[in-house]
Amino acid sequence: MTGPPRLLRAADPADRMVRSAALVAGIPAVFAGSTFDPAGPVLAEVCSSSSSVVLRTGMLPVPMQREISWWLATCHANGEHVIRTGEWNQWAAVAAGVVRHRPGVCSFADLPVAEWVAAWARAFHARHGRLAAAGTRQRAEAALRGMLPRLAVHYSDAPWWKHDVWCLRFDPRIPRRDHEPHGDASVRWDTIAPPWLREGVKFYTYLQMEAGQLTWLTVLQTHVFAARFSEFALARGIGHPALVDDPSQLRALALEFRAFLAPVAARTASSRPRPRWPAKRAIGRSHPAVPRQPLPDDERLPGRRRDRDRR
Repeated sequence: MTGPPRLLRAADPADRMVRSAALVAGIPAVFAGSTFDPAGPVLAEVCSSSSSVVLRTGMLPVPMQREISWWLATCHANGEHVIRTGEWNQWAAVAAGVVRHRPGVCSFADLPVAEWVAAWARAFHARHGRLAAAGTRQRAEAALRGMLPRLAVHYSDAPWWKHDVWCLRFDPRIPRRDHEPHGDASVRWDTIAPPWLREGVKFYTYLQMEAGQLTWLTVLQTHVFAARFSEFALARGIGHPALVDDPSQLRALALEFRAFLAPVAARTASSRPRPRWPAKRAIGRSHPAVPRQPLPDDERLPGRRRDRDRR
């Protein structure tokens, strides 16, 4: 596992103002303010059932206020019922504290997830005098992780395939079919290491998608294969894209990778549910055939018996 997704930073705070203004251009007015009541009819469609407090963002720099507004509007547009106002109030307070100590930070995209989570943990300890439970920390982290990758996509000028998170809902530039199975699924490339493998697989997959050779469904399968090879490369200490020093050793390496995959395939096969009913052939063997009993003479060939009676 590598570090958190790498966010592409804007050049300066002025650029953040321009880009954050573009984020909120055209969003519904209910999301354009700095106070969000989950009891409202529209906000109730995006806030979780556990949300009972009003979310306030007025203490944050303008780009951060806009980013939260955009995130609420985005979740509402996608039908995502995931906003917990209590957790986002905590993040607003954490962000305000970070800005006080680091005036250069004016956007959630200015820091990676790891730094935000560390700041959240310090604030929790200062407030409660103890460390947060693992579940509490994970829920808070999940709230921010939902927004930051999408924010990175919108703030970046990089090609779509350069990002470490691919999601059809994040980026309309990703090739897709009219009715895409698993269109809600996302692919996280930041779990692939070493970096040369991650970037190489992303570039290859991008070329195949643009050429129409791969669909979104096969991208998900490609990611699974890349993750397996990532484990193999790290375990074998493979440190360069050529894989081997001598090309004649590639076949042996391929066979070794095949052997590496065998236990995974065996575990997958053994975990598949078995049918609850026996096969037809087994059913036939479990019930031996009953021998036919000969019919009485008067029940044989009824047609001939009727002819005899007529005579």
